[in-house]
Amino acid sequence: MRRHAIKNYEKDLKVVQELEAKLGVTHRWVLEDQEWKDVGHLVANQKFQWSLDHLEGLVVTQIFELSKMNQAGTGYKLHKHIGKALQVRSAAIRTALDRYNAAARALSPPCPALSWEEVRPWATPTSRLTMNTYFKMCRAHKEIQCLNIEIRRLATYLHDESRYLIECEKQLQSLHLGLAHQVASHRKICARFTGHHYRRLHEISMLEGFMGSIMPGESMEQGSGASASSPTVCIPTQLALDGLHMPQGGEDEVLEDLEEEEDAEANGEEQARILEDILQVTLDV
Repeated sequence: MRRHAIKNYEKDLKVVQELEAKLGVTHRWVLEDQEWKDVGHLVANQKFQWSLDHLEGLVVTQIFELSKMNQAGTGYKLHKHIGKALQVRSAAIRTALDRYNAAARALSPPCPALSWEEVRPWATPTSRLTMNTYFKMCRAHKEIQCLNIEIRRLATYLHDESRYLIECEKQLQSLHLGLAHQVASHRKICARFTGHHYRRLHEISMLEGFMGSIMPGESMEQGSGASASSPTVCIPTQLALDGLHMPQGGEDEVLEDLEEEEDAEANGEEQARILEDILQVTLDV
């Protein structure tokens, strides 16, 4: 055994020497070197983080098993099986707690140690619900800040898009009547939803505690084609050569069709609201 150990040592030493030659290492670290101390801190932090993650995982697993035990329809045999698993889990948590405390003491400066009495209360469904509620509340405050920004961005985009399409339509009126009609049709379709968006934004602004603004701002995107930019229409070559134009009287007919579609949709929305009110009254009764 000793001879084999010596051979393995010599073989590994040769590999290390070849690696040092490739990397250009001329000085090996010793305990007094700063690099050795820095790497020691990294290794200690890694062990501490691994021990903490392992401990948290065991605690969360026990919470899930406790939740399963309290569910309706869990039979006696399953209760007994879960109870045995919890006993094994408790022993595993104690072992993981000892490893965590050892890793915490190895840090510089050392982290506070934990006791079983401090960890055990968190391994319950009530504590889990408390933690989830707390972190949801913390996230809600950040989400409100993000939504205040997104709400004004939406209001700005709605305003800029309408202005952009109107300007494009004006420029195309004297250049290409067919394209002008298509832009007008697209603008009318977008306008059907713009009013709904503005109503929703107004409802949001009336909510208690609303700190944002629904007034349009100034967009930072000023590039070509952006809704906040100044449009410069460019007619495709094929359309310019073909000389496509709206037939006489065709624009009026299309506008009439759009108006009929809008009336039909308005009637459908009104009927849907009436049906919703009837269902709501039925449910209340």
